[in-house]
Formats: sequence, structure tokens, C-alpha cells
Amino acid sequence: MLAMSSASTPTNWMSLILWSSAWFSVTYAATTAGLASRVDLKSVLTNQKWSADTTISFTGSPEFYNATERWTTFSAPTYRAAISPATEDDVVKIVKIAKSLKIPFLATGGRHGYTTTLGDLHDGLAIDLSHFKSIHVDKSAQTVTVGPGVRVGEIFDPLYNAGFDILSVKIVTAKGDLIEASKNSHSDLFWAIRGAGANFGIIVSATYKVHPLTDSGNVFTVEYVVPAEKSSEYFKTIESMSPLPAELASIMLINSNSTTNKTQVQAQWTYKGREDKAREALSPILKLGLDATRMETVPWNKLIDSAFGNIMDAICAANITRDLYSWNMKNYSASTYDASFAKMDKYFADYPGARSSVLQFEFFPNQAMAAVPYDDTAFAWRDTTAYVNFNMLFDDNDITTRNASIALGLELRDDLVATSGYPEITVFVNYAHGDEKLEQIYGKDKLPRLAKLKKTWDPNHLFSFNNKLPHHYP
Repeated sequence: MLAMSSASTPTNWMSLILWSSAWFSVTYAATTAGLASRVDLKSVLTNQKWSADTTISFTGSPEFYNATERWTTFSAPTYRAAISPATEDDVVKIVKIAKSLKIPFLATGGRHGYTTTLGDLHDGLAIDLSHFKSIHVDKSAQTVTVGPGVRVGEIFDPLYNAGFDILSVKIVTAKGDLIEASKNSHSDLFWAIRGAGANFGIIVSATYKVHPLTDSGNVFTVEYVVPAEKSSEYFKTIESMSPLPAELASIMLINSNSTTNKTQVQAQWTYKGREDKAREALSPILKLGLDATRMETVPWNKLIDSAFGNIMDAICAANITRDLYSWNMKNYSASTYDASFAKMDKYFADYPGARSSVLQFEFFPNQAMAAVPYDDTAFAWRDTTAYVNFNMLFDDNDITTRNASIALGLELRDDLVATSGYPEITVFVNYAHGDEKLEQIYGKDKLPRLAKLKKTWDPNHLFSFNNKLPHHYP
């Protein structure tokens, strides 16, 4: 068996959230919006010779719906046609056609991306990568190669406890070339995609280094529902535990109980290792005397199956209006969490239509992430220890709740950034809302090199709907 090792990725949640966001939901885009209407897409696509399993669909058909369905309908791109290529050669052909005819497109895997800049695409071409479902584990080489159509839940059992160190990718560039990028081949491009990948091409496979199984692949997990009256003590305890040990991670939700309509905290803690060591690391939480809704040792690949009472099905449900504001933190602040809880409580009371919204905190140890030399990749935020998402759910027709939700999202972001340890907003690129400055997404010191590489690898801004990089900076 292959597994996550403490030398690579410290926790299951880090692998699940960051890796799935960066890989399975990544979206690549051409930026010639508005020109597609001048092209007869049906004629262009149907008069080409494609591989046998490649499918083409148009608006109104079930096939088109399946190729374009998104996790959130908020600020969504629109399409006039969709193609689901079955081979790498077909992806190359599509890019060359789109470039020559100036057809704007998005190429997507799980269509989980939610940055609002995706909504700048109108009447374009959807490139659906769902046929690229391969998962190849090479036990002798200790690698796994994954296609962009694989969803995160589909990799757990075949891989069983993988820790990920990316080794190489196969990518279709703006020229329509299929190349490999790694530390030894096109190393400048390999540097750029690890932090700004959606700007440089369509990745048709990625190969990762995996690590031997440790502790029989088991993790210890405990979950709580913390009532309002105990939330302050809980927040203070979290603050006292910073920084977390490398084996320990937590998810915290401030949400509304659907039965009682009371604001509450739901929390999950996961320790990668034996129960005795987990209890030692979790002793400040265990001493609070909270009633656990779950406490058990499970194989890592089964951890998500019943998390928060099988909440994953609801979280992953598609075609729901969601708007999200997100940001990074490196400091924990109990007083700010208290204030945020109070604001969420008032929000739920004043706007019942928003009671499915969630303020989510992802507390991750960053020892492994920080151990990677800062200049090795384009990723700028290696000192981050927590990621916050305000996931707003509301009815499209409820404009009052929508406006209140957005106003609260901006307010919470300002409040929590003020005690985050950063002087301004910083955000993981795949969590970006779309209203942030480029420096807040990519990092001011990374942008000069990224801009030069963007000009080299994508001189016509072919891939530019997902938080577009400039050709020059500053």
C-alpha cells in the first residue's frame, strides 16, 4: 500500500482540500470573449474528424447539460457548444482550432471552480475533460498519475492514503503543443503551474510521488457540535493550540442548526497516527468535556465517508447558487471568532433564507508546506496555517438576502484579515473570489516572473478567464 507520509503532506485534510481544489477543479480559459458568436460552432466542430469516443453537444441536450453542469450557478460562464475529448490529440486539436478562430473556451475537470472571473466568458466553448478518468499507480516507482476528469472521492480507494509531491505534468500549451513539464523539462513552466497553473495550459495528466503507508493508514478523528454558550471557550482553546503539530488538523463550521435554528459550531479534528498520541495532542479539546458526535480510528481513505453526519453529499451537490469569499490566516484569534459568531447569529436571525450558509475554517499545520523552499514554486503563501471560506447560499430571487450575504461576506473578510497575521487580504488562488488584487492572489514578489512566463507561454492570453495574469508587472 501507498500512503501519506509526515515528510510530505502532514494531514488528510491538507491533501483533500488543497490538492483537490488545485487539481480536480482547476479551470483553464481562452480570453477572446464575444468572438464566439461570429463563428458557426456547430459547423466547425461537426466537420472535424475526432476520435471515436469524443462527443460534441449543443445547448438544450442532456449531453450538453452533463458536460457543463457546475457546482455553483453564481457568476457562471455561458456556452453555445461543448466537446468532451477522449484523447490528448483531440485536446491539442481543439486548442489549435480555438486559437485560429478566436473561440473563447473553458476546459474543466470537476467544474467546482467558483471565482467570479469565470463569468466573463459568454457564449463560448466548453471543453469537458470528464473522459480523462485514469488513475495509474506504479508501486515500484511509488508514483500515481491522474487524469483531470478524476474527482477527489474517486482516488481514495485506489491509492489509499497518498501523500502528494507533484513530479510532472503533461500539458497542452497555447501553441497547441503537448509537452511534459517537470523540474528537468520546461522547468520554468513547471515552476509557474505550481501556483498559477490555470494561466498556462490544459493539464491532461499529472504525476505525483507517493509515500509508504504509516501507522497502518489509520487516523483518529473526533467531531463535536458546540452550542453557542460554549463557543467562546472553544475558540480560546483553539487559539491556545497554535501552531498545530504536523499530524493534527481541524475543520470548524459556524452554521445554523436546521432543527433548532440556533447558531452553532461544528468541529472535526483528525490526527494522523495512533489513538494514544492523538489523545495527547487533543488533550486541550478533550478537557472541555464536550459531547462527541463521533470518535473513532478509521482508515484514512474512509474518513470522509461519514464526516459531519455524511455532509459531503450536500456540500458537493451541483447547480446551487453559492457565492464565496475566502482568505488565508497565519494567526488564530479567539476574540475575532467570537465577533464572527455573533455576526453570523444575527445574520441567520435576520435572514432565514441564508440559514444554509456556512463560515468555514480549515486549520492545517504547515510544516511540510513551509519546508519547501519559497522560490521552488510560484505558490506564495507557505506560511499560511488556516483557510477561511464564507460560503453563502441563497435563493436567486431573494435579492435582499443576497445583498445582505455579500455585505456580511465583505465585513467578515475585513474583520478576520485584520487579525490574520497578514497586512492585507491573501488568498489561495483556487479559493479566490475574483475581486482581489493580483498581489493578494499570487504574491507581489512572484508576479514579475509569472508575468514574463505568461508572455512567453501564452502571448495571446489564450488561458485567461481564471484570475488572468498580465504580460508585464509592475
